[in-house]
Amino acid sequence: MFGALNKVVLSNIDTFAKEILTILKKNDETFRMRVSTLLFNKAITESAFAVILADMAKQLTASVPEIAEDLEAQVNLFHTLYDMNETIVFPSVGEENFDDKVILWFKQKDKRRG
Repeated sequence: MFGALNKVVLSNIDTFAKEILTILKKNDETFRMRVSTLLFNKAITESAFAVILADMAKQLTASVPEIAEDLEAQVNLFHTLYDMNETIVFPSVGEENFDDKVILWFKQKDKRRG
């Protein structure tokens, strides 16, 4: 799954959607939920690919409707899993743990964008 989702681009989305569906149909509900979670997490953390991954989700959902329920559960849990209430402000250069704070700032920015 990681390999397929890492390689997917607009030009090969149909090929990888078929590959993922083949694998999903061979596995159980827990595996499907893990794949849905991976797809959702990848879309929110790598916002440059969010549209492509949304298209992938749309194709997968057409064949496996339960994926829509899995993704809806992820959306409903978003504010519980990812604290978006507190805005991380870009730190000043002289602040303690500057590098760590910049990384946190970028992660939050990407998740919000995704």
